[in-house]
Amino acid sequence: MVPPEIISFDLFDTLVVVRGFEPKQAFEKSYQTLCSIKNISDRELSYEQFFQMYRTKIRYYLNQRQKTGKDFTNDELIINMLEEFRIKLDTSQATQIANAYFDALLPYTIPFPGLRETLEFLAQDYQLILTSNHSWPAHGISTLNKVGINNLFIKKTFSGKVGWAKPYSQIWEEAIDGLNVNKNQILHVGDNPRTDIDGAINFGFLACWYKSRNHFKYSKEKKVPIEPKTTHSPNFLGIIKELNELPGLLKKLFPD
Repeated sequence: MVPPEIISFDLFDTLVVVRGFEPKQAFEKSYQTLCSIKNISDRELSYEQFFQMYRTKIRYYLNQRQKTGKDFTNDELIINMLEEFRIKLDTSQATQIANAYFDALLPYTIPFPGLRETLEFLAQDYQLILTSNHSWPAHGISTLNKVGINNLFIKKTFSGKVGWAKPYSQIWEEAIDGLNVNKNQILHVGDNPRTDIDGAINFGFLACWYKSRNHFKYSKEKKVPIEPKTTHSPNFLGIIKELNELPGLLKKLFPD
């Protein structure tokens, strides 16, 4: 097996995790920003109406992304949502509202233990890229800056900018565009068995499953753990339960 030259990382639940966040805080910030921008009264659009519609739209868009692979941006979601209330927004206004939501999320986003040290160590021997199913790239960059690792990646690819999400090939194609390496020389590390591991291997990457949490599906009202379908592939390098296990795994598989 050819050793990797580039390591691709997922973002959420791979490099960082969100803890203690109450979505209501973010919806309130977004609503306050909307009212400030458009001078809207509670009688025209109550917070409860805004909250219910925003939450419903997010669920719908995420469900569509899972079914079709096509991703959305949050300003697009907000513009479409508020049109139903006959409230017209331009892209700049919708961006302010989306930023208000994600700015409220940022304080609750924390790095996994040893994140920066592990990535700095890996960056001595590998080029690092980011491949994330995030619909709002600006928040992705803010997250990387917050935990002090933005400068470690030579390229960052977000589904919201590409218009396609993992596991679909379009986002992987964008991730490798301009890198001038073969697919089997890129290792992707992520937590999601389907989008990260199966998606990467089916595209031709190597993959390592960072099992930071369990993923489940419901079958006959029972929670059933989701496992990658591609663990039999020679491109599946194994499982880690802590990010700092990755350098040791690579050293074992690809000794000098």
